[in-house]
Amino acid sequence: MLTKLIVRNFKRFDSIEIELGNPWHDDTKVSDDFLTPLFKAYFKRLGLYNVMDKKSFYELARFITRDRIDPEVRDKLEAIVRVSLDTP
Repeated sequence: MLTKLIVRNFKRFDSIEIELGNPWHDDTKVSDDFLTPLFKAYFKRLGLYNVMDKKSFYELARFITRDRIDPEVRDKLEAIVRVSLDTP
């Protein structure tokens, strides 16, 4: 449902992103300074309840391909998986 909603309304999503500016500055906390206001504005423009609050951001991971994830992040995630598999 969320995927279809975002795809169907991508132009609105893109225009909000442009209004908020570039989230990739070193001093930007993307979850607080960019994604939270982005989804708040996006769902407000759609006239819908915001289902993408901060606790739901993990759902965005399924939309990114493995090759787009920084190698350092992949290494850390794989280490977490290894430790969790070793824990009884």
